[in-house]
Amino acid sequence: METAGRTVYVMSVVPDLSLKLRNKLPDVQVIDVKRRETADFISGEDLTEDDFQVLQDAEVLLIDNDLLPQLKPRIPISRVVSKSFGQLMAEHVIGWIICHERSWLTSRQNQLKSEWKYAEVIRYRSLQDLTVGVLGMGIIGREVPKYLKAFNSTVHAYTRTAPSVADTCTAPSVAGTCTAPSVADTCIAPSVADTCTAPSVADTCTAPSVADTCTAPSVADTCTAPSVESKSNYVDKYWRSDELPLFLQQCDYIVSILPSTSETRGMLGSDILKNAKKNAVLINVGRGDVISEADIVKALDSGWISAAILDVVEKEPLSSESLLWTHPKCILTPHTAAVVVFRPEDIADAFSRNYQDFLQGNSISGTIDFSRGY
Repeated sequence: METAGRTVYVMSVVPDLSLKLRNKLPDVQVIDVKRRETADFISGEDLTEDDFQVLQDAEVLLIDNDLLPQLKPRIPISRVVSKSFGQLMAEHVIGWIICHERSWLTSRQNQLKSEWKYAEVIRYRSLQDLTVGVLGMGIIGREVPKYLKAFNSTVHAYTRTAPSVADTCTAPSVAGTCTAPSVADTCIAPSVADTCTAPSVADTCTAPSVADTCTAPSVADTCTAPSVESKSNYVDKYWRSDELPLFLQQCDYIVSILPSTSETRGMLGSDILKNAKKNAVLINVGRGDVISEADIVKALDSGWISAAILDVVEKEPLSSESLLWTHPKCILTPHTAAVVVFRPEDIADAFSRNYQDFLQGNSISGTIDFSRGY
């Protein structure tokens, strides 16, 4: 299906997104429904009746996710998964691991006091000495182990189900390939995927041998797309959902990249972190409701974990009354681990790929399954 004459409506605070999209899809009419520009790129204003009227007949929308609750669309929705998102997330995680291990914040405080304290920051572990556990091995989560492995870390992954080796892409076996019949053999009609050359007129048609026939590859030989939680070559060991306590016992760093679902909310709460390895550090870059603020403070004060590095919290923005602000073992960043707002070219690129697949009737990546919560 051609793109000419088609229309995409864009409603986003991402700078220059429409311009980038027009460059990617020159035959598509790109319409800006609304430009909401605020200092922090977070707008609380509701959509107007005029906005709703314009969007009634829109076939394809590219909008910010905070508008979804207002629109309540009854059409398929897909996330725009930027090619940079996983790397940005990995950079945040690895950056804070190095910062924590090498006590850079302590060195900064010593600097402000004009104190040259060598002894208290000299002992640190290398990334190759650490076991990092990753909870959540979706599209984004799979990127983090890849970058950790570049530093020779040991990586464990926690998933709901054990990934299957069958999810990997294997080349067809020899028996699955189509071999050309010999001159004396009869030419069997090929399948769509197979090519067979018809024998010349002078050839005698005799019954072909078994090896000469063109057989389609068996089901096991076909290259199938891996499932969401397919096995990664960058993970040393996988743990299933019923093995969470054992998983926690292995990890120097516990990195949560979990989405917010009925299964994950409160997963790291209550007293589950008492199973954590001694001096383990919790890093949360997924969704904040995997553990409550009270349970984080409890885990820190009880010594179940030695530090919490949080890019997300249960309720955002974090209340000024929260104990996390001043807790000596807690480090906070304001949900900035992987911000793609300033990378409009990545968003336009990901959207245009999905858009082309949509027009051709192919499945599109990042489709949200509301029954699963993401």
